[in-house]
Amino acid sequence: MPPWIQVYLSAANPYFYPAVFLILYSSGLGAPVSADFVLLTVGYLAYQGQADYAILIPLAITAIMATDATMFVIAKKYGRKVLSIWPFRKAITAERLAVAESSYHRYGYRMIFLARFMPGIRTVFVFTGGLLRLDLLKFMLHDLAGGIISIPCTIYSVKWVAGNIDAIHAQLAKAQWYILSTVAVLAAGVFVWKRRRRPS
Repeated sequence: MPPWIQVYLSAANPYFYPAVFLILYSSGLGAPVSADFVLLTVGYLAYQGQADYAILIPLAITAIMATDATMFVIAKKYGRKVLSIWPFRKAITAERLAVAESSYHRYGYRMIFLARFMPGIRTVFVFTGGLLRLDLLKFMLHDLAGGIISIPCTIYSVKWVAGNIDAIHAQLAKAQWYILSTVAVLAAGVFVWKRRRRPS
Protein backbone atom coordinates (compact mmCIF):
# COMPACT_ATOMS: atom_id res chain seq x y z
CA MET A 1 0.00 0.00 0.00
CA PRO A 2 1.39 3.48 -0.87
CA PRO A 3 2.87 5.33 2.17
CA TRP A 4 0.49 8.27 1.80
CA ILE A 5 -2.47 5.93 2.16
CA GLN A 6 -0.92 4.33 5.24
CA VAL A 7 -0.74 7.77 6.85
CA TYR A 8 -4.45 8.36 6.32
CA LEU A 9 -5.34 4.82 7.43
CA SER A 10 -4.17 5.59 10.95
CA ALA A 11 -6.65 5.59 13.80
CA ALA A 12 -4.83 8.67 15.18
CA ASN A 13 -5.89 10.64 12.12
CA PRO A 14 -8.97 12.77 12.98
CA TYR A 15 -10.16 12.24 9.42
CA PHE A 16 -9.76 8.46 9.66
CA TYR A 17 -13.33 7.48 8.74
CA PRO A 18 -13.67 9.94 5.81
CA ALA A 19 -10.25 8.74 4.59
CA VAL A 20 -11.42 5.12 4.69
CA PHE A 21 -14.48 6.06 2.66
CA LEU A 22 -12.48 7.97 0.03
CA ILE A 23 -9.79 5.30 -0.32
CA LEU A 24 -12.37 2.53 -0.70
CA TYR A 25 -14.29 4.63 -3.21
CA SER A 26 -11.14 5.39 -5.21
CA SER A 27 -9.94 1.78 -5.21
CA GLY A 28 -13.09 0.65 -7.00
CA LEU A 29 -12.48 3.24 -9.71
CA GLY A 30 -9.02 1.94 -10.52
CA ALA A 31 -6.78 3.58 -7.90
CA PRO A 32 -3.62 1.47 -7.26
CA VAL A 33 -4.77 0.06 -3.93
CA SER A 34 -6.72 -3.09 -3.10
CA ALA A 35 -10.08 -2.58 -1.40
CA ASP A 36 -9.68 -5.93 0.35
CA PHE A 37 -6.31 -4.85 1.76
CA VAL A 38 -7.90 -1.64 3.04
CA LEU A 39 -10.69 -3.66 4.69
CA LEU A 40 -8.16 -5.96 6.33
CA THR A 41 -6.15 -2.96 7.55
CA VAL A 42 -9.11 -1.21 9.16
CA GLY A 43 -10.27 -4.58 10.50
CA TYR A 44 -6.93 -4.91 12.27
CA LEU A 45 -7.27 -1.41 13.73
CA ALA A 46 -10.77 -2.28 14.94
CA TYR A 47 -9.45 -5.50 16.50
CA GLN A 48 -6.89 -3.40 18.40
CA GLY A 49 -9.68 -1.16 19.66
CA GLN A 50 -8.57 1.84 17.62
CA ALA A 51 -11.67 1.90 15.40
CA ASP A 52 -15.34 1.04 15.79
CA TYR A 53 -16.84 -1.93 13.94
CA ALA A 54 -20.29 -0.33 14.14
CA ILE A 55 -19.02 2.61 12.09
CA LEU A 56 -16.54 0.82 9.82
CA ILE A 57 -18.88 -1.83 8.44
CA PRO A 58 -21.76 0.42 7.24
CA LEU A 59 -19.17 2.97 6.07
CA ALA A 60 -17.33 0.36 4.00
CA ILE A 61 -20.54 -1.05 2.53
CA THR A 62 -21.73 2.44 1.58
CA ALA A 63 -18.38 3.38 -0.01
CA ILE A 64 -18.12 0.20 -2.05
CA MET A 65 -21.75 0.31 -3.18
CA ALA A 66 -21.27 3.97 -4.20
CA THR A 67 -18.20 2.98 -6.21
CA ASP A 68 -20.07 0.16 -7.95
CA ALA A 69 -22.99 2.43 -8.79
CA THR A 70 -20.60 5.03 -10.23
CA MET A 71 -18.75 2.44 -12.31
CA PHE A 72 -22.04 0.97 -13.52
CA VAL A 73 -23.38 4.36 -14.63
CA ILE A 74 -20.10 5.27 -16.38
CA ALA A 75 -20.16 2.00 -18.32
CA LYS A 76 -23.85 2.33 -19.18
CA LYS A 77 -23.51 5.92 -20.39
CA TYR A 78 -20.15 5.87 -22.14
CA GLY A 79 -19.78 2.18 -22.99
CA ARG A 80 -16.52 0.93 -24.45
CA LYS A 81 -15.21 4.46 -25.10
CA VAL A 82 -13.82 4.74 -21.57
CA LEU A 83 -11.78 1.54 -21.97
CA SER A 84 -9.08 3.55 -23.72
CA ILE A 85 -8.72 5.84 -20.69
CA TRP A 86 -6.42 5.14 -17.74
CA PRO A 87 -7.07 3.56 -15.23
CA PHE A 88 -9.96 1.73 -16.93
CA ARG A 89 -7.80 0.25 -19.68
CA LYS A 90 -5.46 -1.20 -17.06
CA ALA A 91 -8.12 -2.77 -14.84
CA ILE A 92 -10.56 -3.88 -17.55
CA THR A 93 -8.77 -5.84 -20.25
CA ALA A 94 -10.45 -7.33 -23.30
CA GLU A 95 -9.92 -10.85 -21.96
CA ARG A 96 -11.51 -10.08 -18.58
CA LEU A 97 -14.38 -8.30 -20.29
CA ALA A 98 -15.09 -11.32 -22.48
CA VAL A 99 -15.14 -13.62 -19.45
CA ALA A 100 -17.51 -11.30 -17.60
CA GLU A 101 -19.90 -11.00 -20.57
CA SER A 102 -19.98 -14.78 -20.97
CA SER A 103 -20.70 -15.21 -17.25
CA TYR A 104 -23.57 -12.71 -17.37
CA HIS A 105 -25.15 -14.44 -20.35
CA ARG A 106 -24.92 -17.74 -18.50
CA TYR A 107 -25.94 -16.76 -14.95
CA GLY A 108 -27.75 -13.44 -15.32
CA TYR A 109 -28.11 -11.25 -12.23
CA ARG A 110 -26.82 -14.07 -10.01
CA MET A 111 -23.38 -13.28 -11.39
CA ILE A 112 -23.46 -9.89 -9.66
CA PHE A 113 -23.90 -11.57 -6.28
CA LEU A 114 -21.17 -14.11 -7.02
CA ALA A 115 -18.74 -11.42 -8.24
CA ARG A 116 -18.73 -9.92 -4.74
CA PHE A 117 -16.64 -12.91 -3.68
CA MET A 118 -14.06 -12.62 -6.49
CA PRO A 119 -11.22 -10.34 -5.38
CA GLY A 120 -9.31 -8.64 -8.15
CA ILE A 121 -11.92 -8.87 -10.91
CA ARG A 122 -15.08 -7.52 -9.24
CA THR A 123 -14.64 -4.16 -10.97
CA VAL A 124 -14.73 -5.88 -14.36
CA PHE A 125 -18.09 -7.50 -13.55
CA VAL A 126 -19.50 -4.20 -12.30
CA PHE A 127 -18.37 -2.40 -15.46
CA THR A 128 -19.73 -5.18 -17.66
CA GLY A 129 -23.11 -4.96 -15.93
CA GLY A 130 -23.38 -1.34 -17.02
CA LEU A 131 -22.03 -2.12 -20.45
CA LEU A 132 -24.77 -4.71 -20.94
CA ARG A 133 -27.29 -2.08 -19.77
CA LEU A 134 -28.69 -4.17 -16.93
CA ASP A 135 -31.36 -2.72 -14.67
CA LEU A 136 -29.59 -0.51 -12.09
CA LEU A 137 -31.98 -1.29 -9.23
CA LYS A 138 -31.74 -5.06 -9.72
CA PHE A 139 -28.00 -4.76 -10.14
CA MET A 140 -27.56 -2.82 -6.89
CA LEU A 141 -29.83 -5.16 -4.91
CA HIS A 142 -27.81 -8.21 -5.96
CA ASP A 143 -24.56 -6.32 -5.37
CA LEU A 144 -25.71 -5.22 -1.91
CA ALA A 145 -26.75 -8.76 -1.01
CA GLY A 146 -23.23 -9.96 -1.73
CA GLY A 147 -21.63 -6.94 -0.06
CA ILE A 148 -23.55 -7.41 3.19
CA ILE A 149 -21.92 -10.83 3.47
CA SER A 150 -18.43 -10.33 2.02
CA ILE A 151 -17.50 -6.90 3.44
CA PRO A 152 -18.21 -7.59 7.15
CA CYS A 153 -16.60 -11.02 6.81
CA THR A 154 -13.42 -9.46 5.42
CA ILE A 155 -13.26 -6.89 8.22
CA TYR A 156 -14.02 -9.44 10.95
CA SER A 157 -11.64 -12.05 9.50
CA VAL A 158 -8.69 -10.30 11.18
CA LYS A 159 -10.39 -10.60 14.57
CA TRP A 160 -11.23 -14.25 13.98
CA VAL A 161 -7.70 -15.18 12.92
CA ALA A 162 -5.96 -13.13 15.61
CA GLY A 163 -8.25 -14.48 18.32
CA ASN A 164 -7.81 -18.09 17.25
CA ILE A 165 -4.17 -18.23 16.22
CA ASP A 166 -3.35 -21.16 18.54
CA ALA A 167 -6.29 -23.17 17.25
CA ILE A 168 -5.26 -22.42 13.66
CA HIS A 169 -1.70 -23.58 14.35
CA ALA A 170 -3.06 -26.81 15.86
CA GLN A 171 -5.26 -27.43 12.81
CA LEU A 172 -2.35 -26.74 10.47
CA ALA A 173 -0.21 -29.23 12.38
CA LYS A 174 -2.93 -31.87 12.07
CA ALA A 175 -3.34 -31.09 8.37
CA GLN A 176 0.39 -31.56 7.80
CA TRP A 177 0.24 -35.04 9.37
CA TYR A 178 -2.82 -35.95 7.30
CA ILE A 179 -1.09 -34.80 4.12
CA LEU A 180 2.14 -36.66 4.95
CA SER A 181 0.19 -39.82 5.79
CA THR A 182 -1.79 -39.60 2.55
CA VAL A 183 1.36 -39.07 0.50
CA ALA A 184 3.06 -42.04 2.22
CA VAL A 185 0.09 -44.32 1.56
CA LEU A 186 -0.09 -43.25 -2.09
CA ALA A 187 3.65 -43.71 -2.54
CA ALA A 188 3.47 -47.21 -1.03
CA GLY A 189 0.52 -48.05 -3.27
CA VAL A 190 2.35 -46.90 -6.39
CA PHE A 191 5.45 -48.86 -5.34
CA VAL A 192 3.46 -52.07 -4.83
CA TRP A 193 1.56 -51.57 -8.08
CA LYS A 194 4.79 -51.12 -10.06
CA ARG A 195 6.35 -54.16 -8.41
CA ARG A 196 3.39 -56.32 -9.40
CA ARG A 197 3.53 -55.09 -13.00
CA ARG A 198 7.16 -56.08 -13.45
CA PRO A 199 7.59 -59.23 -15.53
CA SER A 200 8.68 -62.21 -13.43
